Amino acid sequence: MHEELTSFSASVVDRKIYVAGRHGDFLKNSLDSFAVFDTATQIWDSMPNTCSKTKDSGLQSRSACFDGKFHVDTEQGVVAYNSKESRWDLTVPSLDSVLFPNSRSDSYCEIENVVYVFCGGVVTWYDAKVEATWGFLKGLIGLPKFPPGCSCRLVDYGGHMVVLWDEILPSSGDKMIWCAEIALERRENCEMFGKIEWFDHVLTVPIQYNFVSVLVATV
Repeated sequence: MHEELTSFSASVVDRKIYVAGRHGDFLKNSLDSFAVFDTATQIWDSMPNTCSKTKDSGLQSRSACFDGKFHVDTEQGVVAYNSKESRWDLTVPSLDSVLFPNSRSDSYCEIENVVYVFCGGVVTWYDAKVEATWGFLKGLIGLPKFPPGCSCRLVDYGGHMVVLWDEILPSSGDKMIWCAEIALERRENCEMFGKIEWFDHVLTVPIQYNFVSVLVATV
C-alpha cells in the first residue's frame, strides 16, 4: 500500500482486495483512505473517496463484499463502491442495522445473493434484490443456543451455511469449537428457513485462541 493505516478492514470482490481504513494521527488529523489490490497484476491502486454525503465522516473499520460491491460502514451510514462506474453510493437505511448492527459483528456471509449476519445470538438475513427485504433466519430446530458473548463465523459451503462458534469451559480454561451445517430454504412469503444437517463439537483449543477468518477449500 502507499501509506500506513492506523486501522483498516479488507474484503474481496472479483479477485481484488479492497481496503478501507484511516491514516495519520488518530486523534487529530486522521483521514479516510481507500485502496484496491489487483491480485492478477499485483498492483495497488487508490480509490476515490466516499460519496459527498459521507466524505471524511469517519470510517468504522468494518467492510463487507456482496452483490459485487464493496460496502463500508461510516458514521453517516453504509456506502457501496461500484467498481464498474468508479463511484460510491449510500445504501438503503435498513442495510445499516442488518449488515453492521450496533453491537459489532464481523460474522457474515453471502449465499446466493442473500447476506446472513450473526449478532446477539441470532442470524438475520438481507436481500437487496427483493425490495430490500430482511428478517430473522427461522427454523434451526435442534441447534443449541449460542453461549452469551461467543465468537461466531459464517461461511458459504456450496449453498449451505456452515457456522463455527466457540464455548468457554471455565473449569479447564479451554474453548470448545462447535460446527453446524445448515440447509437454507426461501418460503413463498419470502421468509428464510434453516434446517440443521448436522452439528458437533469439532475441536478444543486453549482459551486465548480466537477466530480470525473462515475459508472453504475445494479439493
